[in-house]
Parts: sequence; C-alpha cells; structure tokens
Amino acid sequence: MISPKKIPIMTCAEARAWEKRFFAPERNDGTAPVPQEAEFMQRAGTCIGEIVVKKLRTAPRSLLVLVGKGHNGGDALIAARTILRAFPERRIDLSLAFFADKWDDLAPLTMDAYESLLREREKPPTFFVTAMSAGMFPDFLPRTKGVVIDGIYGHGFRPPLPEHFFKALIAVNERSRDSLCVAVDLPSGLSDAAYTHYAFAADFSCAAGIVKTPLLSEKNAGYVGRVIPVNVDFPADENCNYAVDTQSVLAMIPQTRPVFCDKRNFGHLVIVGGSRDMPGALMLNTLAALRTGAGLVTVLCPESVHAAFAARVPAAMWVACKEAEDGTLDCAGAFEKLEKFFPRANTLLCGSGMGNSANAQSLIQKIAAGTPENIALIFDADALRAGTLDALRKDDENILLPHAGEFARMGGDAENPQAFCAAHSVTVALKGAYTRVVCATETRVTFAGTPALARGGSGDLLAGTVAGLVATRAGAFEKTAFGGNVPALVLAAAVWHGAAAEKLAEAEGARTADITHLPDFFDAALRHYCPKRFC
Repeated sequence: MISPKKIPIMTCAEARAWEKRFFAPERNDGTAPVPQEAEFMQRAGTCIGEIVVKKLRTAPRSLLVLVGKGHNGGDALIAARTILRAFPERRIDLSLAFFADKWDDLAPLTMDAYESLLREREKPPTFFVTAMSAGMFPDFLPRTKGVVIDGIYGHGFRPPLPEHFFKALIAVNERSRDSLCVAVDLPSGLSDAAYTHYAFAADFSCAAGIVKTPLLSEKNAGYVGRVIPVNVDFPADENCNYAVDTQSVLAMIPQTRPVFCDKRNFGHLVIVGGSRDMPGALMLNTLAALRTGAGLVTVLCPESVHAAFAARVPAAMWVACKEAEDGTLDCAGAFEKLEKFFPRANTLLCGSGMGNSANAQSLIQKIAAGTPENIALIFDADALRAGTLDALRKDDENILLPHAGEFARMGGDAENPQAFCAAHSVTVALKGAYTRVVCATETRVTFAGTPALARGGSGDLLAGTVAGLVATRAGAFEKTAFGGNVPALVLAAAVWHGAAAEKLAEAEGARTADITHLPDFFDAALRHYCPKRFC
C-alpha cells in the first residue's frame, strides 16, 4: 500500500456487494459500532459541495439538483446545502427535481437530507416539484447560468433509463450547456453495461468512496468529464490491487532537508538523449529533473547543441557527445563517456528525442544491457521498443513511461498491464487521460492532471520528474507492499506532474498554457496539497 488514502476501483456490481457487506448489521460483534451510512453520506455530500465551491469564481445565480430516490439523491442534497452555506450573502435560486414515482419512494436518509436542506433557508426553494414529467421539465429548468448536480442514479442503476427520465436528461443536457454540471458518484445512465444509451453530461464526476470502472472507460468520456475521487475514509482493503491515489500521496515527498547535507545526499541523475533534429526533449527532461530537487544532473547531449544548452541551464553538467551522420548520439563514443559516470550515478534516464535509427537503437540497447544493477533505469519515448526489452537486465528498478501506442509496440496489453510488468521485471507508468502506475502485483491510478497536458513536451517533462524524484530517493521512501520504493516514487512523480499541470492551467489557461512553464508550478502543487511545509 503506497498511502492510506487509496480509493479502490470496482465495477458497479462489486461496489454494491462491498457496501452491502460493509454496512451489514451482523458486522456488529459488540466490540465496535456498525458504520452508519448517514455519516458517510454527510462526508460525501459535503466534500462534493466543497469541490463545486472551489470550481466557482463567484456565487451561482441558480442551483438545480436532480434528486433520485436512493442515497445519491441524499449526497446531492447535502452538496447543495454546502454550496448555499458557502455563499450566505447571495440569493441563489434553488431548484429540486425529484426523480421518483411517488414521495414515499425516497430513501429515509435522502428524505432527512432534503429536510435538512430546507432548514437552511428562511423560505421554501424558489422552484420546487415533487415529481417530474417529460412534458413540464423544459419549462421548469432555470434559464440562467448556474450549477447542476446529478444525484438521480448511482451504482445501483440497471439500464435502460425509464422513458420520462430519458427525456428529462435530454432537456437537462441541452439547457445546461452554460452551467457547471457535476455528477455524484457517476453520471446517471452509466452502468457496467458495455453499451450506454444516454447519460447525464457532466463536467466533473465526483467518485465517492469507490471509483466505479465505467468512469475510466473511454467510450463514456463524453458523459463523465473529469473524474475527481472523493475520499470518505472507507477502510483501506489491504488486498485491493486496483486503486486510485489522491494527491495526498504528495505528502510522501520530504518536506524539509537536513541542515547538514550537500548535493551528494540527493542523488546523481544521468540523462542520455536528444539528437540534432530533436534536442528540445532533452532540455525538458533536464528542466523537470532539476526542479524535483535532484542533487546532481549530468546530461549527455549532441555536440551541436552543447554550448546553447549549457548556457541555457548551467545548473546541469552538460557532456558533449559526437554525432553520427544522422545527428543521433554516436553509439560507441556516447557509451564510453557514460561509463565514466557509473561509479557515481544512482539513476539513468534514456530515450527522449534520440530517434529510431539503427545507431540510436544500438546505444539504447547497450545502455539497457550494460548499466550496473545499482542504477535505476528509466526509459521513455524512442527507448520504448521491443529491442530494449530483449536487452534489458532483469531488475526490479527498471521503469518504462509509455503511452498506449508505445505500450502496444512493446507487446503490452493495456487490459492486463500487470502481466507485462511481471514478465519483464519493470514498473510501468501508462500515460493517457489518466495515468496508471503498474508493477507486477498492483495498479494505481491518478486523475491528477488536466487536458492542458495534451501537447508535445508534457511526456518529456514527466520523464524528467520521475527520474529526478527517483534520484533523490535515498532514505526518503520506505519499502511498501506496492512492490518497493521505485513504484511509489513513480506514482508520486506522476501525481506531482499532474498537480503542477492543474496549477499551470489555472494560471495560463488550458488552451494557451506554455508547457515549458510546468516545472515552475512544482512548488505551488506541493504547497497546495501539503500545506504544512517549511521553506
């Protein structure tokens, strides 16, 4: 287990079974009280409401809550109460749409949440109906920009949608395009079924307690939006090998440095990469690695860019290597220079911008086979090929950073990456809309990040972040059940990279962000998620 804050990933059916066992009265053996569903509903609803408040710049003019008869409806009502409390001086037109055939269908806890919400206001909500029909729903919807919270269905939904609910959701999605749309747990209409007929279109899906697998499916991306895990402190299952880690994993990164220390205490990273035609990737590796706190960073680069790069980033030690005719690093000469650093280095990053020529691939394979076992090996980009795997030493400190295409190119199965890791003795950070960090025994997912990362260079920055953090590992990270300190470091680096990207997007915008500025937000990410820091 990397951190106690992990949130399990389950199918809807598995989540229903787990909650049934967890809340079962027979669990009360007299030594401890049975967990109360009301307590967890309060936590979930409050957290979701706080998430919405953080996303808003000002108080919304309207708030529409879609209330199902189950506990998701209760979560949504508590979230609404939290939002109202956050803006006590502003009038917010509150609309409650109850998706139930009759009033008595509401679960008792959902009814309690509704009554609690009404007590927050001096008068009843501006708009209120006890049941909703397709014919009256469009006229009921608020016409101003605001917030829509979907609490109709949860993991208990079994398709298809009832006809009047289906028509109502069409109306909601059409009329709420200018509103912030938030789904409780998962958008209503999604389930374990492979085919989704229609669902609530969320900007954010707040997964409470357990992340349901439909949220991770690419076919549902148009309904799910961005996923935000909500930790309600369900007890961690030590046997859970598929889980989400929240940004609390950043607390693993040491917050201070000892008074008596020098650069050698924080590792020596060697980066090999770049070519005459693709030098930028190597620069991005270096910028990110230096910002992680690595003590020493040595970079083997093409001689044609050596002077410019050394002037641009003098904190790194730049070593000029002869180039082959195609502009890639000369295999024999570069490896000879690399060997001189083996006695001092503890981490090596290879692959970014190196190219796919025979010369470049020969150098990569020579590094894979000839690097001493005491040096952690990290491969990215052009190093992610079957030939590298064939040459790779069998060691638990091999790290691969592929996207889906590169993983398939190496023979990996995205549906079962743990088997690949076991077969090749590697840790894999499988990049995508969300990043999966996988070792032979466990998979962790992080939703940290933003679509602002969907631009060239973000992967090179991730590689530098991973390499720099791995280089600093001495004494900082304990061995864990996740397969040792290396997978833990890779996960922490992936979360850090994603959290910094969120800060970058806030400052510069998702469309206009300059990806080279991402390392500038590393500290802001740490300060946000680990507020108890010492400068």
